[in-house]
Amino acid sequence: MIFLRAFLQSRLRNYVFGKTKLDEVVALRSNASIGGLFKVHFVNLLLVVFFLGLAVPWVKVRLARYTANHTQAIVQGDLG
Repeated sequence: MIFLRAFLQSRLRNYVFGKTKLDEVVALRSNASIGGLFKVHFVNLLLVVFFLGLAVPWVKVRLARYTANHTQAIVQGDLG
């Protein structure tokens, strides 16, 4: 189930971000991998189970950090 979630999340995220453009000035890109997301989700599950739910804030930060590190905004031209 974790692998399926990682697969769907990475493919959907990469597709949607790849098609997103803002006024032909800013283009978004995502290069999230299935393996990377699987690893994050699997370790997060272990952390939540091992620490009896107390690691939920840490788990959310780990996932947010992964997604932020694998997201790009490509600017072409002037933002003004």
